[in-house]
This record gives sequence, structure tokens and C-alpha cells, in this order.
Amino acid sequence: MSIVLMAPAELPQTAIVLDNPIFTDEIYLQADVKRRYAEDGTPYSYVRSSEGKVHTLTLRMRIEKRFELEEFIRAYYQERWRYTDFNGDTINCYLQTELPEFRAIRDQIYEIRLDLEE
Repeated sequence: MSIVLMAPAELPQTAIVLDNPIFTDEIYLQADVKRRYAEDGTPYSYVRSSEGKVHTLTLRMRIEKRFELEEFIRAYYQERWRYTDFNGDTINCYLQTELPEFRAIRDQIYEIRLDLEE
């Protein structure tokens, strides 16, 4: 199984195929909760939810695919991506986090977590 990330221009050169996602991908609504206190000490909670869903992907890859994905992220960091998951569903999304970091798992095997917001 694989997933496809495609940049705004719909050309084969702007697509990247990522094999074998770890099946802990999550879809959730993100909320920002802030607590404030009035002058008399009364606590208030303010909840601000995001407009879209956040898709969290965890991917493991070899060093060659890591370099390819790293260049894809740098080139299209602030652009809208098209994400096609392993079920064939296509979603238009943005990369929510700052430039993500790759974590070394074993020799030449890396793991990355991507948060994509609709």
C-alpha cells in the first residue's frame, strides 16, 4: 500500500509516492484551549477549534526516499497539497507543522511524522 502527495501543479514531476505508511494515521479535530482568570479569581476557559480536520501520518523510509521527501517539503512547504491515501480518497491540505524533522530508526532508515490540515 502507498500514499501519494502531489503539489499544486498537477504534473507527474510534482508527485511523490510514499510506500508502507505505519497504520497509526489519525484524523482528529484540533482545539486550542486557554485558561484565564478574572480579577476576582473566577476561572474561564476559551476553546478555539480549527476549521478543518488534521491528518497525522507516520512514515518510515530509506535514506533515498527521505531526501526526495525533504526536497518536496522544502519546495512546496506553504502550498496546498493533494493527499491521496491508501483507500484512494483525495484531500486538499496544508502542512500544519513547521518543517518536520526526520528521526533515525536504524542505519539508513528514517521516520517522520506529518500533520496535514484540510
